[in-house]
Amino acid sequence: MPLVTGRKLLAIAGIATLAVVSLSDPTARFRTPAQQPAEEPRELSAYDLASTDAKYTLLCESGQLVVASAYGRTRYELDLSIDVDGSERPLTFTKGGVVVHHDAPSPSLTAPFTIPFGEKKGRLDGTLDLRVDETTGALSVTVRLAEPPEKRPLELHLSNPAGSSVLFILGHGEMRDLGEVETHGVVIDDDLHPVAIAARDGRSFMFGQNAPEVEATGARPRVTTSLSLDELHAEVSIFVGASTDTFWGAFYEKLLRVPVAKVKGTIEDTTGRAEVLALDEEGHPLLRVPASAGRFVVDAPRTAVRWYASIESTHSSTGVTDYVPDPDKELRLRMLPGGELRVRVLDGDTGLPVLARIAVRGIDGAIDPKFRHDFRSAGAGPLVDARSGEMKATLPAGRYRVSAIKGIEWSVDTKVIDMASGIGQTVELRPRHVIPTPNLVGCDLHVHARPSFDTSVLPEHRLLSLASAGIDFAIPTEHNIVGDYGPFVDKVDLRNHISHVTGVEVTTQKPAIGHFGLFPYSKEAPVPPYRNQTSAKIFDAMHRGGPSSVLVVHHPRLMGGLGYFAHAQLDPKSGKLPAGMRTDFDLVEVYSGYEIGRRSTVEAVMRDWFALLDLGKRYAATGSSDSHKLQFHWAGYPRTYVRLDDPAEAGDMGQPPNPNAVVGAIKRGDGFVSSGPILDFEVSGVRPGGDLVMSTWTDRKVPAHLRVRAAPWIDVTSIEVIAGSTSIFKASVPSRKTVTGVEHGSYEEATARTVRYDQDFSLQIPKDAKWVIVIVRGERPYDDVLPFMPVQPLAFTNPIWLLP
Repeated sequence: MPLVTGRKLLAIAGIATLAVVSLSDPTARFRTPAQQPAEEPRELSAYDLASTDAKYTLLCESGQLVVASAYGRTRYELDLSIDVDGSERPLTFTKGGVVVHHDAPSPSLTAPFTIPFGEKKGRLDGTLDLRVDETTGALSVTVRLAEPPEKRPLELHLSNPAGSSVLFILGHGEMRDLGEVETHGVVIDDDLHPVAIAARDGRSFMFGQNAPEVEATGARPRVTTSLSLDELHAEVSIFVGASTDTFWGAFYEKLLRVPVAKVKGTIEDTTGRAEVLALDEEGHPLLRVPASAGRFVVDAPRTAVRWYASIESTHSSTGVTDYVPDPDKELRLRMLPGGELRVRVLDGDTGLPVLARIAVRGIDGAIDPKFRHDFRSAGAGPLVDARSGEMKATLPAGRYRVSAIKGIEWSVDTKVIDMASGIGQTVELRPRHVIPTPNLVGCDLHVHARPSFDTSVLPEHRLLSLASAGIDFAIPTEHNIVGDYGPFVDKVDLRNHISHVTGVEVTTQKPAIGHFGLFPYSKEAPVPPYRNQTSAKIFDAMHRGGPSSVLVVHHPRLMGGLGYFAHAQLDPKSGKLPAGMRTDFDLVEVYSGYEIGRRSTVEAVMRDWFALLDLGKRYAATGSSDSHKLQFHWAGYPRTYVRLDDPAEAGDMGQPPNPNAVVGAIKRGDGFVSSGPILDFEVSGVRPGGDLVMSTWTDRKVPAHLRVRAAPWIDVTSIEVIAGSTSIFKASVPSRKTVTGVEHGSYEEATARTVRYDQDFSLQIPKDAKWVIVIVRGERPYDDVLPFMPVQPLAFTNPIWLLP
């Protein structure tokens, strides 16, 4: 399995250290290139350092660090790069500049590098140091900068395409889909030589799988480990296990310094290959080990107190709790057949069936079920998008939390069940539409299904995922192919629930200039050129789509330098546009689902947007999911809301929204972007997208009103008003605890509880400000309610334009 360690944020300057460790022999023998003069440069393109069980090779010209087991059966080619202002630069080295040191027993090498980062912006100088530790067999990999660049965000990347190995995330369990989670350690198991990544000193990092970066046969996702450098030094360790049998004990004892004990166990009533998992007292997964013919042996951390075994989603053992690893006490697990779960979802006010997403999570030692493939709405892991509001599934015996989720305008109803072996359970859930949204249309303007090359989700399943999230209008932005939901909406009986227009994502390649959404776009028109093109030719071709087409810059700071703002070298602090930057686009995707778990990245793009607005560019912002799968990066999070004055055009009269009216409102910026809070903001009676003439306000003090609503499970903590990149108003909102389950009371009472802020106030507008917006934030992430969605709530309006 490929291994990506990196995306380390160096705020000013930094040292990033990685250690690759062979675990089988702490007194390992080391090998270095033969007959090398110590302390002298060598004219080679590859340099080797090795221990008894692993070999590490630095490839200078390609900027790769190759990590392999001693006999090469496990091998990872890690691409080294540094991201400067969102633009990725390969970390390559001059062959003659590498110095090899033979101060045994710790041989090492030093490789200098230089990275230019833009015209008149200087360069980044530093060194890569590799050193083998004599006692642990560690290869420490240290990146040092010669001097700090001026407050320039930097990230160190080590990346490689994903493979077929099992990804086990400490604290979360297996990762089977695209997505990103925060963890203290990751194990990549190929059944030969498991590899573990862990942060030092109890720190955590982000780990995830991202969609392929290019359209090509066989293109695979990439695996990424991201460690933030909030100081000038950070360290993670990468361990190469001698074998699967000895791996877990060495991982915990040698790397994490956690005491271990041998666990011998048997699984009754099974002869096949089962999976044994251990959890800590809070239910966080600590290890995963296969059991063959009903037996297993593992050195486990003493914090592992809950144990169970399972075979897929049909059988599981009774959970054993409060078991402390003991070599003299055998652990016995008994496999039991499951029972049938039946779920009905009804509207809590009308009693009618509701199309909703049903989530089934294991609790108190039970594991999450895996109903079907990750790309099927009938069961993506523990999630089901139920068209009729009903589902049936077999669950192993255990305790589960069953939830009905319908998007950010609805409450989440939840019930806990105990599934006994061979006994069925029926659950009825009644979520309520607790946030009234007359004249508002919820839109996802960037979402993927087949025939995009990097997803297996079929269009009909994508439509169900959008509708279950409460989306009213969507655009199928397939990669370099015109997407059209028309043939599929009737197939899943959604014509009265969701509307759409055809669209395309122009995904540029060789060079990667950026990704651009274009809608509406005729199915008969040729897709704009996207390979071997200049930005001028690409923009000119996109504008040939016609005056009604809308051009949006997608994720302008996408990792790896694939975003347009990174390519154009936009500097939000410079107060000017880069030479040659094309600015004839309509919208900026400020809030992308790919960055939804990283508020700092979203707010960095927000600062780019502010800089463009300050330069007089009237760009509306959008928020879209860029969803490629069903489990992670859910469709509809975030989304763009637009306001339409005519209730019929907004879809409030029983029919879907008018797509032409929606597109017009999107282009004008009549609305707001949100992953949770619902906003109603006006300044002197003018709403977002409108013009406010300031000449009537000689003191530039104007009245404003803001109402913020949020569903009971969504956190809201702060409000900020920005005018011309200046913060002019702030307010705190009392945080509320997460509330799920039955929402009691009348409809009026339920909706009244969703109001978090409703105030009139005055704004002192700065003299040179050209626009004003409001930002609403929450702190508590959603993953306690929405599986795999560690999202902090965020919403912001489009600008109210300030005229002289």
